[in-house]
Amino acid sequence: MSSRRQNRPVSPARTAENGRYAAARGWTGIVFIATSLDGFIARGNNTIEWLTEPDTTVTHPGDAALTAGAVAAIPGARRRAAGPGEAAGDYAGLMARVDHLVMGRNTYETVAGFPEWPYPETPVIVLSTSLPRDADARVTIAGSVAEATDLLSRARAGGVYIDGGQTVRAFLEEGLVDELTVSRAPILLGSGLPLFGGGAPEQRLRLDAAATGPNGLVHARYTVLRDDAGAGRGSGATLRK
Repeated sequence: MSSRRQNRPVSPARTAENGRYAAARGWTGIVFIATSLDGFIARGNNTIEWLTEPDTTVTHPGDAALTAGAVAAIPGARRRAAGPGEAAGDYAGLMARVDHLVMGRNTYETVAGFPEWPYPETPVIVLSTSLPRDADARVTIAGSVAEATDLLSRARAGGVYIDGGQTVRAFLEEGLVDELTVSRAPILLGSGLPLFGGGAPEQRLRLDAAATGPNGLVHARYTVLRDDAGAGRGSGATLRK
């Protein structure tokens, strides 16, 4: 895996309070994801045209300046926490703080189908137990959350963008998510692939920012709160093969 600061390997410590791999990490786990109003990130066949090709015949109140292409990156990039001027839904501001990505197999396969690879300068880890280790030179395959965490620690990661429904849930269960932005689209899918499923531990959040965006998107950014009761404790994460 190509990355900065690959010396000084650090193995993840295990604690009961914040999941098995959370305590010794030096990086910030960031989720930035869109869902339908009823909480689905994709249709059952993994398509997301309802998000990438929204109905432009409907007029919504919103701030066009929140589109990813229109928002300037925050000066002093690689801050781990959102700055006071970073609006909810500011994708460019998010990416200015990210130096690694972790995604699931489904998300990887969707991104791999784009005309151009969107992360040419950012190391990407794909969680999968079935993809060959040499499947794609642009990514590193990890077979578990533990392996991904170890890779991030060894690479001295700072801001880690976590993407994909099952991957987000797995990292939440292990106490590895610190910041969570959910952008809700104005559509009810009725069924599909959910962002959150049953069985995950209770998580307390603090709302830090909210904004409306183009095409009726409503963005909300939260901090995941930790406490002595074991917020984020996980019993083990199941990955899609």
